[in-house]
Amino acid sequence: MTRKDKIKIIMICMLAFCNAQGWAQDYEQSRKDIEVTNFRRAIRQEKTVDNYKDNNGRTSALVNFYVNRSLKGVSIKGNMGNMGVNRTEQDGKNCLKLYVPDGTRKFTIECKNHMTLSNYEIDVPVMSGYTYEANVDISDIKILDFKSTTSSDASYYPKKDKLGNYCGLVKFYMRNPKDLVIQTRTETIKTSKDGSTVKAYLPKGTESFTLKCENLEPLYYSLPEPIQSKVTYEALLETVSTLSDEQRIVYVGAGFNVTSITGPSLAVGASFNRHNVEIGGILGMNKSDERFFYTSNGSLISGHTYKAFRAYARYGYEFPLTSFLDLVPQAGLALNFINGSDIEDIVGTDNDYMKSASSVSALLAARFVASLNNHFKVQITPEYDFALSKNDKCKTLNSLDSTIKSWTEGFSLNVGVMVYF
Repeated sequence: MTRKDKIKIIMICMLAFCNAQGWAQDYEQSRKDIEVTNFRRAIRQEKTVDNYKDNNGRTSALVNFYVNRSLKGVSIKGNMGNMGVNRTEQDGKNCLKLYVPDGTRKFTIECKNHMTLSNYEIDVPVMSGYTYEANVDISDIKILDFKSTTSSDASYYPKKDKLGNYCGLVKFYMRNPKDLVIQTRTETIKTSKDGSTVKAYLPKGTESFTLKCENLEPLYYSLPEPIQSKVTYEALLETVSTLSDEQRIVYVGAGFNVTSITGPSLAVGASFNRHNVEIGGILGMNKSDERFFYTSNGSLISGHTYKAFRAYARYGYEFPLTSFLDLVPQAGLALNFINGSDIEDIVGTDNDYMKSASSVSALLAARFVASLNNHFKVQITPEYDFALSKNDKCKTLNSLDSTIKSWTEGFSLNVGVMVYF
């Protein structure tokens, strides 16, 4: 492979990484765990803003953020760089007072276990000496999509509402299915888990409901259209527990390398706030062709067939693509060990000659991980290895056998399962 080809591969990997960031940002924006509404200049102007000034001596502006929940774990700051003012004070149970420099236009709001709202931008920058206010809604439960999908005969909808009409069926798709309770205007509806979905039968004409999940803040949801009899609806549902369950995770993985070094693989890894580290190995089962080595006068020195073993360490970052699919770009180092076995009935003058070799390679990978439930996931990982160094024996074997060369550099593909604890 020429240097130009390697540069092309690196550029493709970088482009895929950038696209993954874009997909992840789109997904995070669709979640909208944190929303700011009704940002306005306050009717009641507070004089306490004179207490703080920015580095240019101008009086700060004050923004009162009224949060719909406890302020524990909530932080808000203005994005104006090093202007000298970015002070917060709690006022009561639900109001966070933020002092910011004149001209501030963007804010970042964080809450533990929620997607961060970065660079929330207002239409007009705040002005020195004025008081502003806004409402902040932080949701523990979000419905990302709700749509009707199919109709069926009555046998698929065994339940009827209190008026005798057949119910509509709602399927909630969740990364980690939870027990849900739905409260309509007239009744409480229990749900049932079915694999990765949670099913609920809602009365005909239901226009809104309150969704409860364990100890999370309930969600009030207005349906895009009233529930119809004998119609199936699907919804993507996210909860903050989905994130908190994945903040610190240890996992083991077992798989199979289907190209390059062909054989079983084993890995141990850990994830922390989407950062991923992993160590593992691949035991090669595929053999090279028989290779014989002779002296200059034609005497046999040794004859071997070869297999490979790879040990690696890698780092990655997890980007959610959907509610159940992640993309994890990874980079790391690999040690490749090539070991020879004596060919039966072949006796040379030195059977240990060219019996082992080794190399070091850098790897770039793009792992796709699909969640089956809380503890089991499946993965497919295309990878490319760039040879960094080879000992002399490895260089010789690479020149003799393309299979051995593929063990030390080039593309590979791994598929497997992962168990999370």
